[in-house]
Amino acid sequence: MGLAETDISKVFDNRDFGYYKLTIERPLRLAAQFTPERIAALRFHPALVEVMEWAYGKYGEAVYAGLADHAETIENHLEREEISLSPRNRKELLLPSIWQEQKSIMEKAEKLMGFIGQNLSLDFNAFVKELDAAVDMLGSKLPATERKQILNAISWREETAAKVIKKTHSLTGKKLKERLTELRTEAEHLADFGLWPNEKAGEYIEYETDSELRDTENEPLKDDIHGYFLREVRPHVASNSHFGAEAVIPAWTAGIQCHGR
Repeated sequence: MGLAETDISKVFDNRDFGYYKLTIERPLRLAAQFTPERIAALRFHPALVEVMEWAYGKYGEAVYAGLADHAETIENHLEREEISLSPRNRKELLLPSIWQEQKSIMEKAEKLMGFIGQNLSLDFNAFVKELDAAVDMLGSKLPATERKQILNAISWREETAAKVIKKTHSLTGKKLKERLTELRTEAEHLADFGLWPNEKAGEYIEYETDSELRDTENEPLKDDIHGYFLREVRPHVASNSHFGAEAVIPAWTAGIQCHGR
């Protein structure tokens, strides 16, 4: 026998007790500039910066011949300064090859700086194209991992900079229809899902997201995702940020999971 609502009882739908966990993203904005100070930091491996900087200050150019003879002194330093390293990193710290690899990356960056100059760029997309062109012009080999390390060293978050482009999507015809069905929206609202119309018809730009600006919202299961975003998220973000209107629901949100309260 089913339950019925009375003056002392109320029947709830199971969906009344669930919600979507909605991720809200904003675009990453980076400035970039070659400077001697930023390039000097490339002498040290990103995972070993603190201890490599200490070792270079203590042993100088001798680090390139190897630090095996100084292992005990280095271990004592790690213990004294409470620096925790994985077994792999401890081993790599003593290897001449690791130090030489980092020196090579630093020297490549110095050549690129000599070619590109030290002008500040507020358009990371244009800067990357200029860097890649310089690599080709210099006839250098720059593996993806080294390229990424150099770019990380000479760039930083800057709210006045251009948005960093991740990918350009071509969405027309059946492909566009399928995406709109997946997101349950219309073409004019795709920007709210992180797909911004490009100047060329049928092209949409997806920007890199800034993890430091990422936020989450709990939305009732019975609510419409896009409607909730426009009503409860965008106005509040916009009032607290110059770029709040660029807050988006990521395009992959269609696969959102629901959780009980």
